[in-house]
Amino acid sequence: RSDRDWSSDVCSSDLTAQRGRTIRGPVDVVAAVGERLVELEQEGFVALALDARGRLLRVIDVALGTRTSVHVGVAEAFRELVRENAASAVFAHNHPSGDPTPSHEDRELTRQLTAAGRLLGIPVLDHIVLAAEGYRSLLGDATAGDAGVGA
Repeated sequence: RSDRDWSSDVCSSDLTAQRGRTIRGPVDVVAAVGERLVELEQEGFVALALDARGRLLRVIDVALGTRTSVHVGVAEAFRELVRENAASAVFAHNHPSGDPTPSHEDRELTRQLTAAGRLLGIPVLDHIVLAAEGYRSLLGDATAGDAGVGA
């Protein structure tokens, strides 16, 4: 899918209908945004805004990159989370290559987001990398490499 589909497709009414869904871990994140992110031809980065009970308030499209990278500024990642009054957040992005192995840059971004979340009072619960071959949790150490996303 091209970048022109990003806003209308990833954050469509299908995701709006999931408002209130409890996000307990990586499997719930994959169920909420995995299929749509994995279909993108470029890397897309989203934030899941959660309330105090871990229920989904909103899926926020933060950035759309190229086939091999996406630039995410920490301020941009948290801007809508603050406006949404999120109690916590989960970040997710795709790897169009099909390999969910986190890069050095993914790990560094996770470190920066986690530190910023502590300062802002919006704890980052996880950062999930999704791909056709599965997903990886950067904070929860969860892995699903056999089934693939949407399998």
